[in-house]
Amino acid sequence: MARPTKNLCYKRLTIYLTEELDEAVLELRRTREYCRCSYAEIIRVMMTEGAKAIKERLQSGDRKPQSSIQP
Repeated sequence: MARPTKNLCYKRLTIYLTEELDEAVLELRRTREYCRCSYAEIIRVMMTEGAKAIKERLQSGDRKPQSSIQP
């Protein structure tokens, strides 16, 4: 009988991170909570939490994008 996999990988992506995001990941990695997490795990946590925050903001009626990325 096959055991269910805990975290299934649905899509593999290549993205380019700004220096600020890279530094944020490295800062988290220095903390006790994330010191044993891989770089990819920390990115997934950041993306998940960011998606939740955006969803909550949209549900509250605020439709303005709050991106700090400059075109």
